[in-house]
Amino acid sequence: MPPNWESLYVQLGHLIQMTPMLNAAQFTPELRMWLGRAGALIEEIDDAADVANMRAATAGLQDILSRYRCAHEIQSILYRSLATAELRSPAAAQGAFIPAGSAFDAYAAVGKVLSPVTADALIVDPYMDRESPDRIRTARTGGSIHPATRG
Repeated sequence: MPPNWESLYVQLGHLIQMTPMLNAAQFTPELRMWLGRAGALIEEIDDAADVANMRAATAGLQDILSRYRCAHEIQSILYRSLATAELRSPAAAQGAFIPAGSAFDAYAAVGKVLSPVTADALIVDPYMDRESPDRIRTARTGGSIHPATRG
């Protein structure tokens, strides 16, 4: 049965957002669980090279000399798989994941998603403040942005 690309895209996006310190000195149960989920999702993408490299990088995390390189490799594999799942997802789902980065990058990404909106948009985000709509730079033709904030 072919994979559900939209589901893989969402799951990979969430997994990336929850990335633990991969170069931590100790393997906690949480880190092991995260690595297990990451490996399972990479296997669902079904890229033989990425599956093999993910297994090797995960094993390499236990070696202090290769830990940094392996952590970087795992991140690269996850982002490459995220891009693959996004490209194979329905058009409506593409662009839904905004990777963590600077606040400006997030505002620019939200602006891009909202650019075709011609009516009002309500955004529910616990981290948004009243000034956030002013920070979202878009070339939209109409409508306004209203953050759902407390107080």
